[in-house]
Amino acid sequence: MRRIAAIAFALLALLAGPARAEAPSSPALWRMETGGEPVYLFGSFHLLPPGTKWRSAAVDDAFAKAEIAVFEIPTDAAAEAEIQALVIARGLNAAGTPLSKTIAPEAWTEVAEFAQTLGLPPEALEPMRPWYAALVLTVQHMISLGFDPSQGVDATLAPEARAAGKTLAFLETPEEQITIFSGLAPALQEQLLVESVRELKAAGNSADEMANAWLAGDTERLATLVNGSMDRFPELQDRLMFARNRAWVGKIEAMADGRHGVMVVVGAGHLVGPESVVALLRARGHAISGP
Repeated sequence: MRRIAAIAFALLALLAGPARAEAPSSPALWRMETGGEPVYLFGSFHLLPPGTKWRSAAVDDAFAKAEIAVFEIPTDAAAEAEIQALVIARGLNAAGTPLSKTIAPEAWTEVAEFAQTLGLPPEALEPMRPWYAALVLTVQHMISLGFDPSQGVDATLAPEARAAGKTLAFLETPEEQITIFSGLAPALQEQLLVESVRELKAAGNSADEMANAWLAGDTERLATLVNGSMDRFPELQDRLMFARNRAWVGKIEAMADGRHGVMVVVGAGHLVGPESVVALLRARGHAISGP
C-alpha cells in the first residue's frame, strides 16, 4: 500500500520526507474568509532534514497575523509524557505474547529482515503490538536517512507561537491520536505493519517526490503521492485520514468567528485531495482562496 508509512508517521506528528530542493520554496497556503479576520491553512511536514528551507514570505506573513495557532496535538513536555505513557499502555502487548506469534509467520519474517537492515534487532520489536512496531520501523527508517523531528514545521512554529504570546489550540488530544492506531482491529494492525515495511523497502525516491511536491506547492502531485493507492484499503484509509478530516472541519469552523486571525497547521496530506479538509470546507460553502 503506497504511502501508508508516511501517512501513519504524520498521525503521530512525524510525517517525513527528504526535502532537498534548492529552489525557492512556496508550500501551498490557503485563506478562508470569515467576514472578519481570516483563517489560514498550512500543510506541515513534521520531520525534515536540517537546513530545509520551507518558509516563504506568505507563510511568515500569515503566521505573524494569526492570534491563534492551531496544531494537531500539543507538543509540550506534559503532552510528550502523556504520549509516552499511552504508548507503553497501548503499544506493548500486556499479555506477553511476542509480535512474532501475533502476526503471520511470513509477515514476521518480512518485518524481522527489514528491522535488521536498519540495525534494529528483531527481538526489540517482540514486546510491541503491530501498530506500534509499524511506527517504530518508520521512525527508525527516516532517522537512518538523516531526518530530525526537531526540524519539522510544527516543532518550529509551536515554540515561536508560544514566544509570541499567541493562543495555542489543538484539533486532537494525544489519547485521540494514539487511539487511531491502538483501536485498529488486529487484522488492520498487521496490514498496517506489513504494508508499511513494503512501502519503506520499495520507497525509492517517493519520499523525495512527496516533499518536493509540498515545497513547490504542487497540491495535485502531493495528493496523488499521499492518497493515490490507498483506495485498495478503504477502511484503513478512512480511519487514518478521512474520518479525522471530517472531525476537524467542525472544529475549524468553530474557530472561524472572524474576531481573531487563525492559522491551522496540520499534516500536508490532510489538506490535499477530494476528501481533504480544504475540499470539505469548500463543500460547506466557505470561500477559500489558494490551490
